[in-house]
Amino acid sequence: MPRPNKPRTVDREDALARRIGYERKARGWTYDSLAARMTSAGCPIDQSAIYKIEKAEPRRRITVDELVAFAQVFGYTNVDELLDPPELVEYHEASRLMGAATSAVYEREQAQRAELVAIKQLMAHLDAHPNAAKAILDAAGDAEHNDYLSDHLDYFAAVRGSEKPWDDPFADPEPWPNLLAVPPAKRSRPRG
Repeated sequence: MPRPNKPRTVDREDALARRIGYERKARGWTYDSLAARMTSAGCPIDQSAIYKIEKAEPRRRITVDELVAFAQVFGYTNVDELLDPPELVEYHEASRLMGAATSAVYEREQAQRAELVAIKQLMAHLDAHPNAAKAILDAAGDAEHNDYLSDHLDYFAAVRGSEKPWDDPFADPEPWPNLLAVPPAKRSRPRG
């Protein structure tokens, strides 16, 4: 009687099976539609085989040809990209989005600083040359454009002495780690 194999300690097959399910669900595909795509990619596989890969105990093993076809169907050029577990993919996506959000906040702050400098320069110029504001309004021509420019000049005058003319609801945000530790229902900040 043959001895049973030792249990495996590398969980790549399990991670791959979970990843296939993750990729399929992320695209809104059924087992049948994934099977059809695999067949179109030159690797016929039945929908029940895909179910067994994702859900069965023990899971159905994946052949090398199937691995290559799954990678192709999911749009990966390298099969290694499909071997990361779903949790790692979610982490990388969250990190990418966090970086994009952080960059957007930085760019907004830079634009707001540039706005303040420009407003202060304009108002200093208009203080030094009082007739310039009237000339700008006269040059506008029509009443609607004149009102638009006048509103802007009023706004500029109102923020002239301010260090931070914009309304920023997150002016003093909690540090990111603390913010992320708060349950989503409690993250909103009171307005007022």
